[in-house]
Amino acid sequence: MFFEHEAPTQGEPYMRNTTRYLCAAAYLDEDFRNRVIAEYVEDEHRAVAPGGGYDLAAVVKHCLHARRLVLYRDVVFVVAFVLGLLLNGWAALMAAGTLLWMAVLLRVRRWLLAKNRRWLARYVGFTAMVGPLFQVFSTVSGLLALQAEMALSQAYLDPSATEPDIPSILYLMVVLFAAFLVVAVAIECGYLVFVYRLMQRTLHPLSDVEAPASPSPHTARLLDRLAAAQHGNVSVYSVHPFLGSGRIRKQWAIVLELDRTTGAGEARVDPARLQARVWQRISEMKVPDPGDPGSLPKHESIVGLDRPQMHVVAHGRLAQYSRPLGLNGQVVSGHPLVDSGGAPYSHASAEAVDAILHHPQGALRCYQRISVDSRGQLVSGKDGAAVAPAEDQDVATTAFLHVAVEGRMLYAQFIATALTPVRREFKIVDELPSVAGQSLVWMALRRRWDAFPSAAVFAPLRIVRTLAHMGFAALRAGTAQPQRLTVHDYGFRISPRELAASAGYDTYVQLLDTDKYIRLIERRVNEAILDHLSDECGVDVSAYREQMTAITNSSVTITGSTITGSQINTGAGATQVRQTTS
Repeated sequence: MFFEHEAPTQGEPYMRNTTRYLCAAAYLDEDFRNRVIAEYVEDEHRAVAPGGGYDLAAVVKHCLHARRLVLYRDVVFVVAFVLGLLLNGWAALMAAGTLLWMAVLLRVRRWLLAKNRRWLARYVGFTAMVGPLFQVFSTVSGLLALQAEMALSQAYLDPSATEPDIPSILYLMVVLFAAFLVVAVAIECGYLVFVYRLMQRTLHPLSDVEAPASPSPHTARLLDRLAAAQHGNVSVYSVHPFLGSGRIRKQWAIVLELDRTTGAGEARVDPARLQARVWQRISEMKVPDPGDPGSLPKHESIVGLDRPQMHVVAHGRLAQYSRPLGLNGQVVSGHPLVDSGGAPYSHASAEAVDAILHHPQGALRCYQRISVDSRGQLVSGKDGAAVAPAEDQDVATTAFLHVAVEGRMLYAQFIATALTPVRREFKIVDELPSVAGQSLVWMALRRRWDAFPSAAVFAPLRIVRTLAHMGFAALRAGTAQPQRLTVHDYGFRISPRELAASAGYDTYVQLLDTDKYIRLIERRVNEAILDHLSDECGVDVSAYREQMTAITNSSVTITGSTITGSQINTGAGATQVRQTTS
C-alpha cells in the first residue's frame, strides 16, 4: 500500500513550551480558538499541516473546553442584562449603549496598534474610556434641563401643582448605570481570574496534567487521527504547501545540464540517490558515524536538528470521479490520498516516495524536509558540570529541497522558512505560577482591560453563533461523505503554531540564529549535491558552482542594526526584529 494513516506516536512526559503557549491561546484569543475548532472539528475531513514541537490534540481539546467556558460566561452576561432591564430599562439600555461605544472604539484601537499607529491608538483608547463619563454628563444635563422646563411650565399653568422629584430619578439613573457597568466588569474579571487559575493548574512549566476530555467518542477518535497525522510525511494543502513552517526567508533554484560530463564517474543521476546523499550529509550534523574515529563531539551536534524526512506534497482539491488511469484504458475512481471514509492519508511509503521522485511531472511532488526546532543546548564544562541549562529558543527553521531529473537536465529547488516566536501574551502561563490572590485580579484588569466591553455587549451574538456551530458540527459528525463528491478540497488551511506566531522576532539573536541555520543547511545541501554529481556521476558542475556563487554573493550583510541583501528578506512577507519600548 502506497499511502496510509500515520501510526500513533508516544506522548511526551510533560508539555513542551509551545504546547502550553498554544493551549493558553485557546483561552485568550477568540479568533485563534474559533479557527482551530472550525479547521479540525467542524470540518473533520481536512488534512493536517505537518510539524512537530507541540501536541495538536491537546490544543484542540483546550479550544473546545475554552469555548464551553465562554458560552457559560456569555449566558451570565445575558441573564444580568435581562435582570437589569426588569430593574430599570433605561439605565440598562444606557449601559449597553455605552459598552457598545467602548467596544467599537477599542476594536479600532487594536487595529491601529496592529498598524503601529500608537499615538492615534492612544487617542482612540482615551476616547473609549471617557465614554461612560460623557454618558453620565449627557444624562444629568438632559434631566436637569427637563426639570427646569417642567418647573417653568407648572409655574405658568398651575403654581399649586407638585413638581416631580427629578433629583431622585437622576440619582437612581446614575447609580444604576454605574452599577450595570461595574457588574459587566466584575463578570469579565471573575471569568478571567477563573481562567488564570485554570491555566495555573494545567499549563504551568513542565506540566503533566492531561488535557480536558473530548466531548464525545467521535471527537476523541478524530483527535487521535489528527495527533498522528501531525507527524506524517504527506502535506495535502489548500493554498500554501509549506504552511506551518513559517514565512519563506530564502528560495532559489539551480539548473544544470547533465550531458556535460568529466568522465570521472559512470552512474546516471538518480534523484532518489541524490536525495539520499543529501539526507546522509544533513544527518551527520547531529548523529555522526559511530565508526568514524573523528566523530562529531557532543557539544558540536545541532540539538534541534530533526531527522530529515522525505515529504510528499499535493494540492488539496482532489478529483474523485471515474477517469482513465493512463493510456491503457484502465478506469479509476476516488483518489489514492483519501481513504474510504473520506479522511486524507498522512503517510507515504518508501515505494511511493521513490516513484514520485522518479516522476517529477506528476501531480505529486516530493521534498526533503530539514528542520531545526527550538530546543536549546545544555552548556557544561569539561568535567560535565552544568554551566547554563538548556532553554527553549522559541524559533524554528525549516528547509525544503526538491530535485527533478528530466529532459537531460537537473533542477534543484531550495526553500528556507522560519517560524517567529509565539506571541508574548500567550506566554503568560510562565508567569502565573508566581501570582496569587489579589494579584490575579490586578493582572486580569491590567492585561485585559480593553476586552470587557466586547465580552459584555456581544454576548448574545456569540451565544447564537456558538450554539449554531455546535449544532452544525453535531449533525455533520460521522455523516459527511466528501469521498462521494466528484471533486473536494481536503487541504489544510491553517497551522495553530503559525496562527500564534508573532509578527517579528523578540530578540536580535533569534534573527541571527535563523540566518545561521539557513546558511549551514544551505551549504551542506549544496556540497552534498556537488560531491554526488562530480564524484559519483561524473557530471561537469562548473555551471552549478557559478549559479551557487551568484546566490551566495547576494546573501545578507548584517552591520549594526542594518540588514541588507536577500538571505533573510527574500520575497514578500519578510519580517524584521520587533522593537518594544517600556
